[in-house]
Amino acid sequence: MGAKTGLYSLSRNLENSMLLAYKILDAFDEAIDIDPITKCWLWGGQLNGGGYGKVYFGDAEFLTHRLSFEIFKCPIPQGLTIDHLCRVRSCFNPDHLEAVSHKVNVLRGYGPSAINARKTSCIRGHEFTRENTSIEGKSRRCKECKRIYDAARYQVSLKNRKGV
Repeated sequence: MGAKTGLYSLSRNLENSMLLAYKILDAFDEAIDIDPITKCWLWGGQLNGGGYGKVYFGDAEFLTHRLSFEIFKCPIPQGLTIDHLCRVRSCFNPDHLEAVSHKVNVLRGYGPSAINARKTSCIRGHEFTRENTSIEGKSRRCKECKRIYDAARYQVSLKNRKGV
């Protein structure tokens, strides 16, 4: 069982679920550090390489934010991932967690995809509008910048032909 194993899929009956939930709550209680300003429940135990809290029960590894969501809210719906609304990966406060699609989670973040998706104009200040934007693969291109680039390139080619 990997880190994505859910509490509900691990434990098939209510008695086992409750026993596992109590063990998890004990682990949470031992490793919690509540930030008084943000109200983040910061995991004081082991973190994985991505900075998310992790805990082991038997030979199964669980991510603390996913367990917290399942214990305090509901099972994680199929196809959804857990987004940290606070943007703090080691936080497992259920009030800071929301089940969303992978796309929504990525676009809410601070990675290159999210930053570029929020841009409303190109690097030269031309607005990304339907008329001024072309899509090439997964990238947006400014048509005005392309027109300027093509015109400059054409001028260079004319000079090269004339031998100037």
